[in-house]
Amino acid sequence: MKSVRAAYSAALVLVVSATIVVDTSGPAEAVSGSDWDPGFIVSDQQFYDSASMTASQIQSFLEVQLSQTSAGRCEPEKSYGPDDPIVCLKDYRMTTTDIAPDAYCPGGYKGAANELASTIIAKAAAGCGVSPKVILITLQKEMELVNHTWPSDWRYQKATGYACPDTGPCNPAYAGFQKQIYYGVRQFQIYRVKPTSYNHLAGVVNYVRYHPSSSCGGTNVLIRNQATAGLYNYTPYQPNAVALSNVYGGQNDGCSSYGNRNFWSLWWTWFGNPHATGALTNVTTSERISGANRYATAAALTKTFAPGAAVVYVASGQDYPDALAVAPIAASANAPLVLVRHDAIPPETAAELKRLAPTRIVVLGGTGAVNTATYKALTAYAEPGGITRLGGLDRYETARLAVRDHWDAGSASVVYIASGRDFPDALSAAAAAGTQGAPVISVDGTATSVDADTTALITELGATTIVIAGGTGAVSKGIQTALAAIPGVTEVRRLGGSDRYATSAAINTDAFPTASRVYLAYGGDYPDALTGAVRASIGGSPLYIVRGDCVPASIADDVARFGPVEATLLGGTGVLPMSVSTAALCR
Repeated sequence: MKSVRAAYSAALVLVVSATIVVDTSGPAEAVSGSDWDPGFIVSDQQFYDSASMTASQIQSFLEVQLSQTSAGRCEPEKSYGPDDPIVCLKDYRMTTTDIAPDAYCPGGYKGAANELASTIIAKAAAGCGVSPKVILITLQKEMELVNHTWPSDWRYQKATGYACPDTGPCNPAYAGFQKQIYYGVRQFQIYRVKPTSYNHLAGVVNYVRYHPSSSCGGTNVLIRNQATAGLYNYTPYQPNAVALSNVYGGQNDGCSSYGNRNFWSLWWTWFGNPHATGALTNVTTSERISGANRYATAAALTKTFAPGAAVVYVASGQDYPDALAVAPIAASANAPLVLVRHDAIPPETAAELKRLAPTRIVVLGGTGAVNTATYKALTAYAEPGGITRLGGLDRYETARLAVRDHWDAGSASVVYIASGRDFPDALSAAAAAGTQGAPVISVDGTATSVDADTTALITELGATTIVIAGGTGAVSKGIQTALAAIPGVTEVRRLGGSDRYATSAAINTDAFPTASRVYLAYGGDYPDALTGAVRASIGGSPLYIVRGDCVPASIADDVARFGPVEATLLGGTGVLPMSVSTAALCR
């Protein structure tokens, strides 16, 4: 990781202005434009960490920044006269007013006389749940206030560029330092709470322009987290190649925009790596559901179901292909899911089946997954004639049979598509789909188009929205194109990331705007995530797959957006060791 510590006087960029004021010297150890990732400007965990700086730390920071300028001090003598008093940010004071709490800033603001700017920044950050670092950087990139040595009052009147649109003057109702600070950070929470109301969305591909001029073009960007989406909604442009050729300079080819580039480089300069995340600090309590093996863990997860279950689903605990479709079905049916061996019913499963005393048992997979002897043994736990096998010629037919067994024609407006060649993306989609009452259909992700049987099933279900779980390496572009061409389908969106963990985060970003509990399961094998997805989905909670030794940064970043949450770990310490139970971050 780079460490950037030298002082940096950033570009002055209004939300739409093409005027560039830069210090081209840059830091001694500078971040390079090649490090820029347009889909991940800053981690959610850092962006929403309102306790990252105290008022006294903010004050010290302002004093240090001013001392590192070429003047080394405030320069009030540069005033244009008595109507232009010069007060540097470290010395700025004002009497603030009360602002009532609301859904976006639950802490509100309690006004006071003669408050320092550092206090106003800290109180607004705490009230709205956004890092003071975000405010400091926004003040610099918009009005260069942090280290300006002779700022006039007009800079304070529109300090964060809030309510200063691209096409007109600033709204006078939001003029003034306190309002600019408070309503500026509040806007980032509005973006977070109401993401679909704005142009740039996290977890999906967005077209991000280079410049206000449409002739300058742009590129498709997978925006990986909410903080990045919020920054693009606040300043809707990305830097082009010219702007990135020197991230501390002002090169301009007429299509160069600097706001988000400067936010990113300023964070590096002042606070270090903006992508870094710590442990899951927002997890308040955690529990572990586990057994001596995967069968015992699955049985433990069904203990919340009362005896006399209408149906129990049974899947193989040894191989995943035929089992992938069952979790959202069990969740939608509010039914238990247990695991068996190919050639035997484990004692933990037998005991749980006896306790559940189901009317009906549905076995997923053909004899290659659950052999005839095991199937016959299962009949003892259901009412006479109450057992059904859903097994096709291959994993894809099995998935279609399972979907048709539960969903009637015209009953599923949303359908998830996942590769049947591997399990991680399908498992991440299971809880999301189950919460929405949607099926997950397995396809051969390497195919160039959608097979006729899958097309017929999607049409039969009446699906209008199709969600693809995974990137193009998991489910091809040809499949996506073919899905969009199915009559009645009006939306196809892809939720994918750089790896299985980033995909898990993207799926949950899309499906769960809020959560009070999260489930963590090992992403290197399928059984605990498969059975845990049912529990998570019924509870309306996301399930994330994680590494066996730590929590990937993409997962930590997505969980951070929920605020305080409880966590449930699925599986014993042999699967998820103590480093995961304490939410250690992968380094």
